[in-house]
Amino acid sequence: MVVVHARRLQTGVSAHDSGWLEAGLRALMWAEPFIAASFLFIVGFSLVLARRRYAGGVAWRRRLLRRAATLYALAILLFLPQYGWQWPDALASPGVLSAIAVAIAAVGTALGSARPAASLGALALAGLLVTGLLDAVGLTVAGLNGGPGGVFPLVSFASAGALAALLQRRRGTRGLAVATSASLPLLGACLASGASWVTRQPSLYLDYGGNVAGLSLLEGLPQTRTVTTFWNHSSIGAVGLLPLLGASLLLFVAPQHQTMSLLPFRLLRLLGRQALAVYVGHLLVLGVISMAGMGPTSAFGTWLLVAMLTALAAAFAAAWEQRRAASRGTSPPPARPGARSPSHSAG
Repeated sequence: MVVVHARRLQTGVSAHDSGWLEAGLRALMWAEPFIAASFLFIVGFSLVLARRRYAGGVAWRRRLLRRAATLYALAILLFLPQYGWQWPDALASPGVLSAIAVAIAAVGTALGSARPAASLGALALAGLLVTGLLDAVGLTVAGLNGGPGGVFPLVSFASAGALAALLQRRRGTRGLAVATSASLPLLGACLASGASWVTRQPSLYLDYGGNVAGLSLLEGLPQTRTVTTFWNHSSIGAVGLLPLLGASLLLFVAPQHQTMSLLPFRLLRLLGRQALAVYVGHLLVLGVISMAGMGPTSAFGTWLLVAMLTALAAAFAAAWEQRRAASRGTSPPPARPGARSPSHSAG
């Protein structure tokens, strides 16, 4: 997502760009539906781990609701400088962080029910059915599939992630592999359908003449409106992505190999433990860069920006974990896969 968001700030392609630099950016832009779905999938998976750590209960649910409310408020704060006051999207669909907030609240509630697996399955199915219905009638609803923060079918991905975590806990990695293998026909059917895996949902937004809304507000709100289009997962795309999400999960939860101790994987694990903070932080940095008009002008510049953001995120994550470990009098999470320490937590 860091690469995708940085690429959106790029204003051109330089003659000095090597072909593979631009090709890599385009490939990740093409894969954005999977990237976004995997983020929500991981949210659901990690909620199961966090619930086990905090032993569930009322205190855990209150913690989740506070986090969800904080994320929703952040989504609104990030929406306003970019798009201005757009009704009802500013409140109903302010961004992917609002969808994550709804997913945390919904999946957390399902996990706290008497039958969590059944509740999560019903939640995932409901999300897919609502998505299919909206696709069928061609309807755009802010907060559901309209604007930059439509919750369907993102909540379904989070529910599937939580179900995967429950399955792994009860049946082990082998059970997860069997379930993923059994879902492969769904992937084949979605590919064979030839249907688009995304939909383009129009929203009618105030027109700021290409300027960042936060800078234009000082001159008064414009009176004209224009159609702004956001992509959303289609029902076919959502179903087709589920087997891919399961397969990608298996790469990291299957029996670990020595290669997982290499620096790139250790970096991924570090960023993964602080993924939500890293996500919010990189949006704030990119927002400042956009408002300052300092976006990259080439693929090479975009990759440099990505490297800078990654380095900043890694430094923040490492410092944060060291500080927490020092305050608890324990050691930070181990870099070696499979090792444990008293402070290790995945939630």
